[in-house]
Amino acid sequence: MAAEMEKYLPWAQKMVDFLNASPTAYHAVDSVKKELNKAGFEHLKETEVWDLKPNGRYYFTRNQSTIAAFALEATGNQETEQRW
Repeated sequence: MAAEMEKYLPWAQKMVDFLNASPTAYHAVDSVKKELNKAGFEHLKETEVWDLKPNGRYYFTRNQSTIAAFALEATGNQETEQRW
């Protein structure tokens, strides 16, 4: 069982490092924003009209203490795409 658990240690260490670097919600949001930017997500502003594209990857924040990220599928069918 110990060998089984060892495969999760790198992930667990990353989580511990994230928690140690994020003592507040503001720190956590900032850390997540950096990771999302590195992963190619686009930052959206709630006060602007969003130009969402198929296969797009986006995130927005509120009050620097909340973050939401999402990715869109490429359906090619505008009738089935959700409009925001």
